[in-house]
Amino acid sequence: MRAQGRKIIFTTNLPNVGDIDDALVRPGRCFATVRTRALELGEAAALAARLGADSLIPTGLRSISLAAFYKLIDDARSAAPPAST
Repeated sequence: MRAQGRKIIFTTNLPNVGDIDDALVRPGRCFATVRTRALELGEAAALAARLGADSLIPTGLRSISLAAFYKLIDDARSAAPPAST
């Protein structure tokens, strides 16, 4: 796949960045790696509200990783019926 001037961002739940295939993080292909902490439930709810997906965050969680958060949103959007015109 060609980036054609676009930056591609990917996330992982791997606990160790060293477990990512070297081909993905080599210089010229990967400009940075950023480690993030899990979002607390309130933070996840606030972000979901900004994205118009506030009903998607499951109750009973204390935290959620960014990767899991965006997977929830992507899964919900994929399962949603097409908008009528």
